[in-house]
Amino acid sequence: MSDAQKPGNDPVTPEDERRLASLRKEVSAAIEKRDERENLSNKASAAGDQKGMGVALRMASEFAAAIVVGAFLGYGADVTFHTSPWGLLICLPLGFAAGVLNVVRAAQKMSAGAPVGQDLPPERDDD
Repeated sequence: MSDAQKPGNDPVTPEDERRLASLRKEVSAAIEKRDERENLSNKASAAGDQKGMGVALRMASEFAAAIVVGAFLGYGADVTFHTSPWGLLICLPLGFAAGVLNVVRAAQKMSAGAPVGQDLPPERDDD
C-alpha cells in the first residue's frame, strides 16, 4: 500500500502543494526580515557601546591630563622660585579642579544631546 492509499492519510493535491510552497516562502521571508532587524539592532548596539567607550576614554584622559599639567606647573614653579613644596601643593589641586570641571562640561554636553523619553524624569524648570 502506498502512503496515499493508507487509511487516515489524505492524498496531497497540487493545490495543497502550492499552498505549502507559498507558506514556506512567507516563513522564509519573515525569518530573513527578523534576522535583518536583529543584525541592525546588534550593529547599532555595538556602535553605541564603542561611542560610549570613546567618550569615557576621552573624559578620563582629559581628567588625567589636567592633573598632570597642574603637577608640572607646580613643580616648575617650585624649581623656578625655590619654594619647594608650595607650588606643587597649590597647582596640583587646581589641576584636579580643572579636570573635574572638564569632565562635568563634557557630561553636560553629552546629556544635552540625549533624547527625553516618557520613562525619564521631566526636565528641570528654571522658572
